[in-house]
Amino acid sequence: MFLFLSCVAGSTLLPPFTARIVVAETAGPLYVKFRVLYTDTPSVWVFGEVINNGSVPVKNVNVTITFYDNQGFVINQTKVATKLEVILPSRRSPVTASIADDLARRYLENNGRCEVEISEYEDYPQGIETNLIILPQGTSLTESNASIYGYVYNNSSKTFAVIEVWALLYDEKGIRTADTFFYVLAPGNYLVPGGQTQEMFVINTVFANDACERLACILLVETKQRGNQSGCQGDQEVLFFLKGGPPPTGESFDFRWLVLAAVVLLTVIGSVYFVRKRRQKRVRHVRS
Repeated sequence: MFLFLSCVAGSTLLPPFTARIVVAETAGPLYVKFRVLYTDTPSVWVFGEVINNGSVPVKNVNVTITFYDNQGFVINQTKVATKLEVILPSRRSPVTASIADDLARRYLENNGRCEVEISEYEDYPQGIETNLIILPQGTSLTESNASIYGYVYNNSSKTFAVIEVWALLYDEKGIRTADTFFYVLAPGNYLVPGGQTQEMFVINTVFANDACERLACILLVETKQRGNQSGCQGDQEVLFFLKGGPPPTGESFDFRWLVLAAVVLLTVIGSVYFVRKRRQKRVRHVRS
């Protein structure tokens, strides 16, 4: 499934700052990718993700992010949890941190660097169900942002009260440029087994790189664990955003739309031909 739209102009996020990012080695299956961006506020943002390259699910993953100046002095240190509570094998979860005002100014003026380290995580062998289904319905585009909207279907036997849908955006190099999320259910509402959310989720996204030609978006969905009830996730949905035109040569494309268009065209041509033949027969019959 491909969605065509233009990259959004007017983003407050500027091109990547050239500060060095140090990723500490992790004795385990987890892998981290991060990107540092800065704004004219000023503020410094770290957009990252933790990828589980192992064979066992993990949970309670915490990442320590340290900002240094050019003399090696710590400007700020923060510990943040991944957005998803459980990361299944071959899946990812976003992590975001930021500093602002005087701290950001000190970081930028001193050509600082950022160090990222996975500080905590637990193996979670029992895993988590993956019976939630994201049903993307399309996108809309305004002067300031793009929106992704759709529904969530509960294919499990459990009832859920808290569901989050995350959208992770990637540039042409596969580096995450932004993320945002949406609570699917309003307080007091529930998603029952076999049910679909009554209202659409709407995720507004602002691109961090206005000059990009192509973007990819991964949609994640997860329920939050409550008490003894385990959570639930869904398969990762991937959408492609292109700056106009069809997908580049060599990229996968859903040819079912072409087949459908061909069938419709042939049906129309056949109908016109059939009608003309019947008219010709009627004219000949009248003349005889």
